[in-house]
Amino acid sequence: MPLTSRHRFTRRALLGLAVGFGATLALPAQAQLYAREAPPNSAFIRAFNNTANTGVGVKIGEQTEPPLLSYAASAYLFREPGDVVLKVGPHEKTVKLEANHFYTPVETSNGIVIFELSGVLNRLKSMIAIFNLMPATAVGLKTADGKATVFETVAPGTSAQREINPLKLSLGLFNGPTKLTDVPPVALDRGKVFSLFVSGSEAYPVMIWNED
Repeated sequence: MPLTSRHRFTRRALLGLAVGFGATLALPAQAQLYAREAPPNSAFIRAFNNTANTGVGVKIGEQTEPPLLSYAASAYLFREPGDVVLKVGPHEKTVKLEANHFYTPVETSNGIVIFELSGVLNRLKSMIAIFNLMPATAVGLKTADGKATVFETVAPGTSAQREINPLKLSLGLFNGPTKLTDVPPVALDRGKVFSLFVSGSEAYPVMIWNED
């Protein structure tokens, strides 16, 4: 099935910051925000290069994407639900896409790993999604002082997402009570989704924000 179009996507208050977190886990806003371009019940898919290699090729079905830089994401594409063959770097995998789901195939040295999220976003909120690509370390996301939690524990090879009020936050990456490092700052906007890809190792974490 050829692609019809492509699109870039681009309960606790945080202590003292009045950042409200939605109780419903939901991601990403694209189906709601871009309904005029993406047909109803579309599936959405992009790729992420979780290696230090540059120029990693991406092909989603018959659509060839620009080569990916190291630790970088491609644009989201929307497609009809159904099977699609993915080629990322030297690896190939067939994935069954479901309507209103959002897929991130991740290129690793061992092959393609698929992350899947679903849902829509309250347009008055922002969404943070976190992808833990560390092979053996569970991570959490908290305010930089460790006093308020965004994500308590995200296991290796899994992802999570949460709605918050759109503010500029100072965040830290944690393993349990231990702070690993500060997270690069991000200014959140209403009705947008921001993905944090966490890679590397506990000693040398690599963190990449992507505005979806």
